[in-house]
Amino acid sequence: MSTEAPRALRRLGAIFALLAFPLPCWAQASLENPQPGSFQSGIGLISGWVCKAGSIEIIFDDDWSNPLLAAYGTPRGDTRDVCQNDGTNGFGLLMNWNLLGNGEHSVQALADGVEFADVSITVTTLGGEFLRDASGEFVLEDFPELGTDVVLRWQEEQQNFVISQVIDLAAPVTGPTTPAGQTARVSEVLDGDTVRLSTGQTVRYFGLNTPEDGQPFAEQAKRYNEQLVLGKQVRVVAARPEPDGYQRRLAYVYVGDSLVNTRLIRAGWAHVFILDPLDQAEDWLRLQRDAQAAGRGIWQAVEGPLKITLVRADAPGDDRVNPNGEYVRICNVSPQPVELTGFAVQDDQNHRYVFPSGRLRPGYTALLSSGPGRNSVQDGLHRFHWGRGPVWNNSGDTAFLFDPRGRLIDSWTVRPRA
Repeated sequence: MSTEAPRALRRLGAIFALLAFPLPCWAQASLENPQPGSFQSGIGLISGWVCKAGSIEIIFDDDWSNPLLAAYGTPRGDTRDVCQNDGTNGFGLLMNWNLLGNGEHSVQALADGVEFADVSITVTTLGGEFLRDASGEFVLEDFPELGTDVVLRWQEEQQNFVISQVIDLAAPVTGPTTPAGQTARVSEVLDGDTVRLSTGQTVRYFGLNTPEDGQPFAEQAKRYNEQLVLGKQVRVVAARPEPDGYQRRLAYVYVGDSLVNTRLIRAGWAHVFILDPLDQAEDWLRLQRDAQAAGRGIWQAVEGPLKITLVRADAPGDDRVNPNGEYVRICNVSPQPVELTGFAVQDDQNHRYVFPSGRLRPGYTALLSSGPGRNSVQDGLHRFHWGRGPVWNNSGDTAFLFDPRGRLIDSWTVRPRA
């Protein structure tokens, strides 16, 4: 018997059923999910409604030997009028589409053994029936409309991606109003806030900071940055004429009219980081507060109010000759000024420095150098001196940051020198 024969026989059986029973008994039914020609993956719901039935069965690929019984009788108030009953007409069956394998398949729905729907679908799997121990997320830009980004995250229990964040990008982009700037393609993304251009120049985004390599959320920030700029033509507007200490250009970077700097802050993968005057500081801090309130990106874990942004354990030259070349930098990531008095930094050997004073503004930093010197404040930036010579062990160390109550609020692991 050909593969078409069972289907033909079912069609004939359906005709006899229609002749034997009034038309409304069988015509008033609908398979709503899946729809004909749809794509399916992971774990999903087969659902619809039938006005009157004793049982609802689902079969796949004409395999009548293995029907699956769907739950029937769930409330569907929208069918009350058409069915002229109390509306308990819904049915549903949870299905792992991966069990069917890749390719085209058919789904048939039967009420009391009589077919009322037959649809063709396409199933795509990730190579197995149930993918375990995988993780990942990506950004779907300008969806469902221009100015909105959607973050999709893998969810194992559903064997699919789910929406984890919706990021409103419609707020005005705040950056330099001048259209001047260099245009180039981004050939490489080095981390969450640094890229290399097709010209060979390295650019560090101005006014923000993302987690460094090896720190929590560093990979996620880098991936988000890649999705924003990798392979794209960007416009680079220098924030200051000279490069930084790593020979990187500090800049505002645009893709079209969209400012990448603020997109990273708004998405929660960067915090405001002010080392030079930033005219847009209040606007950028507002974007950061929104990301914090929504728990986006790093704000899933970073509580503040202070955060270690870097430990420079290996000073240029001999650490004993240049103790101020090693330092710890901390940033105020909270929305309010922070009184530094009583906060403390400590190393693995329990050497501790307690900040004596200072009021750190949101987004600004305090630099704690290991060597001697006079504490100072200039343009909102604080500099403190430990005064005990080299502190940090180049072969490996940990910086701990405590609040005035002695609560550990952040730490930073120093990697051994290569």
